[in-house]
Amino acid sequence: TMWGPVTAPNTGFVAFQDIRSRQSGFRICASGVLLEIDHTSKVVKKLKLVGEPYKIFKNTCFIKNMFNSELEVARYEGAALRTVSGIRGMIKKAVSKGKGHFRATFEDKLLLSDIVFCRTWVPVEPEKLFNPVQSLLENRNRKTEEEEQAQINPNLMKTVGQIRSELGMSIPTNQDSVYRPIERQPRRFNKLKIPGKLEANLPYASRPKQLKAKSKKSRDTSWRNNLAGTKKAVVLSKHEKKVFTLLQQLSTVRKDKIKKRVQKRKEKFMERQKQKLKEEQKFSPYKKEERKRKFRMEGLAEKAKKSKMQQ
Repeated sequence: TMWGPVTAPNTGFVAFQDIRSRQSGFRICASGVLLEIDHTSKVVKKLKLVGEPYKIFKNTCFIKNMFNSELEVARYEGAALRTVSGIRGMIKKAVSKGKGHFRATFEDKLLLSDIVFCRTWVPVEPEKLFNPVQSLLENRNRKTEEEEQAQINPNLMKTVGQIRSELGMSIPTNQDSVYRPIERQPRRFNKLKIPGKLEANLPYASRPKQLKAKSKKSRDTSWRNNLAGTKKAVVLSKHEKKVFTLLQQLSTVRKDKIKKRVQKRKEKFMERQKQKLKEEQKFSPYKKEERKRKFRMEGLAEKAKKSKMQQ
């Protein structure tokens, strides 16, 4: 969008950055076609507001660092939100004692590490100024380049860069537009916990190997002992082998007894539960009738009490 003289639609145009003769080459900045003559059309640009959750419930969470005041939140009530992972949501209401904090609802539960953003549009007002140039052939016959630099065509407007270079001014920097380093804490996920029954049914190759990592000191010590020959293999005698075998057999028998005891206890518990269920089904009609009779007597007593108080 530009501000210029009235021109017929479908007229082509070409834009140059600089057209002075001292420039060895030039680049075309833009080229296009005039669509319509309408000074009431609005020009907007995209703006993405970013926030982060600080308190999360099931599908509701509280967002911070997106707005600066409750007035801004009130202006955007009902606006659509979205997380980087694709969860959609909506702005509900501002927090009473929070600088720009607000409550929002989402389709699914968020994580504290999620980033929430809101897509908005900001109006851009073009400069309502133009300088028509009738001919570019004026004051072109200069002898030297120094004279051309000293005497610039007054009919042409200077760019901001030219004015700054002539006056020796630096480009002003806006601190809000400076890129800042993004510091994000690394996400730590919980360890995978496999139930014991499921792990027992898995093949050996798929089972997790619960091995403790040795420290560097222990690895170095074991390597030195093996190298020096100080670590000797243990060879059992015949008597020690018999004792070891007997202990293993006793341990196996003990484990089998414990397993049978646990299984028997479970069976007894299940039988007891079945017996209790049968008793409840047998006596439930009598209990129900007794409960009705009790409530009926209480109702009659309360009614008699009220009638006595009224008399």
